[in-house]
This record gives sequence, structure tokens and C-alpha cells, in this order.
Amino acid sequence: MPFNEHREWTEVLNPPDGSDPVILIAGDIGEEGGGMSATAELLDRVPGALVLALGDNAYDSGTTDELNDHFKPSWGRFKDRMWTCPGNHDYRSAEALPHYQFFGERAGPDKLGYYSLNVGAWHLVCLNSEIKRNAQSDQIRWLKKDLLRNKERPILAFFHRPRFSSGTHGNDTSQIDFWHALFQRNAEIVVNGHDHHYERFEPQDPESNFVARGIREFLVGTGGKSLRRSSKKEKHSVVRIFETHGVLQMTLRRESYEWQFLSVRPGFTDASSRPVAVNVHFQ
Repeated sequence: MPFNEHREWTEVLNPPDGSDPVILIAGDIGEEGGGMSATAELLDRVPGALVLALGDNAYDSGTTDELNDHFKPSWGRFKDRMWTCPGNHDYRSAEALPHYQFFGERAGPDKLGYYSLNVGAWHLVCLNSEIKRNAQSDQIRWLKKDLLRNKERPILAFFHRPRFSSGTHGNDTSQIDFWHALFQRNAEIVVNGHDHHYERFEPQDPESNFVARGIREFLVGTGGKSLRRSSKKEKHSVVRIFETHGVLQMTLRRESYEWQFLSVRPGFTDASSRPVAVNVHFQ
């Protein structure tokens, strides 16, 4: 079985050449006539990188036909190295059943949309922002246990709806219990989609207070769906790109991580690196 009883992928995913893992990330992808073919070309440029698809993978309702017609010819070429979470548009179709059928084990076990995997030295947690996620939910109870089992690894969480956003949907307080559990265990990174732009925030806590060792959120809703411009600027937002589709490239090292926004249009980027802080909350 690919997943164990803890909903954790049983294999540690390491590049065969021993290098540090690289992941490519975006959501809000498969729209007929959209930018998905151009962002798929960006994936082609980094062979061997893992791919995270952040939900709303095929518009408008994540049907089987939409997945086959819009997603499969572009991003679907990379399904064998892809992991995905569901989005709100995916749940327009019968509890997202086409999503789980199309992606199979790469969408997690039991058609619940939450699971975890180890990539190099890091622990990646996929969460489902479309089902129960309050503090008493099965998903949050699972998350807390999963993080305890993997407390020696830097943590990256990915799910569809962002806690913080300067976009048209804006901040979503319904994700706060995810953030409380992740912040308590010193998670490094959260990546989301949902709003159709790119954005990076300074590290912060679940209540939007700057914390030097807080969680850094990246919003990457630029996979192909039509973009949305916004004049808002939320607290601690440091980079906002509304003009181009693109994907976020991350390199996950044992003691640091690097990121670069790869844009379809030249002239738009965001790139830097940061050290990780493992075990700060595990004393």
C-alpha cells in the first residue's frame, strides 16, 4: 500500500542523483483557452521536479470531461510526479469524485483530500480546505498527530484557500485552525491558490502578527485560470504579482529553502532564500 495507517506516503521522495529536492507549485489551472499550456511549459523546463497542484485544477466544476479536456493535455503530462489538493471548484462535482478518480493515490487515501509525505529532509502536509477543518474535526486531529510524528523535519503545508490574501477573495478566517496547528509545530511554509495572482507574505502567526519564526505564506493561484487584479494590500504582504501566470519553484534543503517565481511573461519574478528553524517549539 502506498499510504500507511497514518495517511503518510510510505516512501521518502529523494532525487535519484542525491541533489536537494525541487518542487514546482501552482493552483487554479485548467481553463479552456487560459494560460495552462504556458505554465505547463515551465514545468517541462525542470525535469524531475515534483509538482504540487493546489486545487481548482479543471474549470468550471472539475468534471471528468473538464479534467480530460483541459488539464490532461497540459499539466496532466506530469501526473506521475504530481501531488494535489482539492479546491472549491473541484467540489462542485459530486464531492469532488472526479478529482479523486483522476488523480488516484496522488490525491490521498479514502477520498478525503488530506495526507502527508516526506520529500528529502522535509515533511509536506496536504490539507483539504473544502471539508470540516475546525479544531474538533477529524482532519485537525489527524494533522496534530501527523506533525508530532514528524517533528524533526521542516514542514511545508499546501491547501487551496489561503488564510491571508490581498486578492478578490481576501483573508479567510475559516483556515485559522490549520494555521494554529501548524504554527504550534513551527511550520516553515504554507502555499495556497484560490485567488488568481501571486503573493508572498512575511512570516506571521495565525492572527496576522509579524513573528520572525512565523509561517511564510505563498499564494500561487497563477496556474492558468484568468488572472484577477486587486488594489488591496494586506498586512505583511511584501510581493504581489497580478500581471502574469507562472509557477513557484522551491528547492528544499536540510537547513534552508530557496524560492523563485517563474513567470510566463518576462520581467516578473520573486526570488530569495531563508534558513529553517527546526525544533524551536519542540523543547
